[in-house]
Amino acid sequence: MREWWLIGRRKTGNSATLQFNNEQKNIALATVISGIIIAMLLLFAIRVGDWIHVPFMAPLFIIILLFSHAKKTLSKEFYILFPLIVLLATLGSKHTFDYYRSVEWYDSLVHFIVTFVFTYFFAFLARLSAWGKKTEPLGFAVFVVGLGIALGVFWEIFEWGLSRIIEIEMYEGIDDLITDLVMDTIGAVLAGIFIFKSALQKRLV
Repeated sequence: MREWWLIGRRKTGNSATLQFNNEQKNIALATVISGIIIAMLLLFAIRVGDWIHVPFMAPLFIIILLFSHAKKTLSKEFYILFPLIVLLATLGSKHTFDYYRSVEWYDSLVHFIVTFVFTYFFAFLARLSAWGKKTEPLGFAVFVVGLGIALGVFWEIFEWGLSRIIEIEMYEGIDDLITDLVMDTIGAVLAGIFIFKSALQKRLV
């Protein structure tokens, strides 16, 4: 029976060299990053009230692992950026370091990165469809950019709704709303540029 530690090794002559394919690299990377997220959660949970993040973080941990084992894996950049937005949101929470209030530009940074990553993710999903495979690069990029911006709009409506229904302090006025939407748009457009270049090269993002 093959030992577990030999997985990914290939013998060359009398020696064994460590060699991983792309899928194994993505699995390893996703597992390590997901482990870091869980470790951060445990660290934050030391403080009173921080367990509120666990129901939101646990599904993301599972999603990352599922995509790392998918037949069509995403790029390594995605496995780095997706957990990054989770960590940024956690660090900014009032239950941890409250960067959303103490750092003026922090909320704008999160909006930019979140929209960039999800636009990239939408492109990956769209490319798996028959429509995505036959659509011209420019039209495809414009479509996924629209999805990214729509996500930003939906989130602002969601924040406003929660503020009205259960009085959670998420909606902070029209100035904050416009700033968030501008950063969402910049993130989506920048992702669209990368997606357009990727589509020109006829490869999955």
